[in-house]
Amino acid sequence: VNKPAGILSQKASPNDHSMVEYLTGYLLEQHQITRKELETFHPSVCNRLDRNTSGLILAGKSLAGLQDFSELLKKRSMKKYYLALVQGRPEQSGRYRAWLKKNAGTNQVKILTQPCDGAAMIETGYEVLWSNGRCSLLKVDLITGKSHQIRCHLASLGYPLAGDSKYGNIAWNRKLRKTSGL
Repeated sequence: VNKPAGILSQKASPNDHSMVEYLTGYLLEQHQITRKELETFHPSVCNRLDRNTSGLILAGKSLAGLQDFSELLKKRSMKKYYLALVQGRPEQSGRYRAWLKKNAGTNQVKILTQPCDGAAMIETGYEVLWSNGRCSLLKVDLITGKSHQIRCHLASLGYPLAGDSKYGNIAWNRKLRKTSGL
């Protein structure tokens, strides 16, 4: 399923509308599932993306499909990559480790260079696909998968994502909006 930015992958609270509800509605409309079947199984997503991230989400419309996709992801026999337009020009591609600590109250994370209580080890890899010196397109490999990991980890390395209002460079984002006409 192609998830647009601004929509949750799955509900965070009972009143939310997420990709799961869109998927269920679509499958009902296409007669690929019935309301009777929903009494015993609900289609669902196998992976999640942050609300403000767009991209592909794997989903199962049957229990067997959901289990198969989940197993492929768990065993890491299927690779997922993310494209990220970032400020700056990384010197080289690589894999980077750090520790991520989430503040549930602010829904923000911090990247730390050393372990501490409540922080989880993260690892993010990237390959530079293109650069003009001012910005670069990266192919990102999310080796671990924590909240806001790509956005915050790349920003902490000096390469904030274009358009990211939470961890990005506000002045650069403003300039991008002006020059792109958005």
